[in-house]
Amino acid sequence: MKFASVITILSSFVGLVSSQSPRVVSQCTTPNTVAITFDDGPTIYTQQISDIFAQNGARVTFFVNGFNYGCIYDRSDTILSAFNSGHQIASHTWSHADLTTLSEAGVVDEAEKLQTALRKILGVSPTYVRPPYGSYNVNTLNAFGMVGFTTVALWDLDSGDSVGVGNVGQQDGYNAASTDVSHIVLQHDTSESTASMSQFIINWARSRNLQMVTVAECLGDTVPYMGQTVPEVRNPTWIC
Repeated sequence: MKFASVITILSSFVGLVSSQSPRVVSQCTTPNTVAITFDDGPTIYTQQISDIFAQNGARVTFFVNGFNYGCIYDRSDTILSAFNSGHQIASHTWSHADLTTLSEAGVVDEAEKLQTALRKILGVSPTYVRPPYGSYNVNTLNAFGMVGFTTVALWDLDSGDSVGVGNVGQQDGYNAASTDVSHIVLQHDTSESTASMSQFIINWARSRNLQMVTVAECLGDTVPYMGQTVPEVRNPTWIC
């Protein structure tokens, strides 16, 4: 995946962006940290990835969809398990639509559907969001602000797994990454190949004395969720 070209021209729209719009970040601000992120799940590989990082004392961030690789309610146990293991659960919106093709109201709908699902499953909803394809515009940012998001989390290191880069190529990318910045890394928990990269990533971070933390943690943010309540018991409303 690549950043949408609109990212480079947002400064020309500053006067149109609501003061309530979230910040946009692509790197960590805390030295000696790395935030490994996984998009597009939950899938059959999410639990495996969650477990291996947790077992190694590492935390990652899952940017989840509501209805992409199946219905999120059908993998509610996986999401709750990752959350309880200390991983960050963040929004990748409901159906993985390109949000720049939607109206402001359409973006709000894509975001709120997932917020509702996560409140049901976790008892909280995220303040962090990643637009599918990294694609956003002024309408997107304003809509995110209406929903209550505080942070649009992009990335500065792309593993290439979503465009067919194999494990060797992904490893080369990690090994070539600059040590002068604290990276937010893009992965996808959608294939066995990516899941099998987990131990390599852990070893890579350790060899560079990097602490593997959530995106919120690498930004020094202690409030990655809102709307604390009691998770629901599954009921007939849990449908996609």
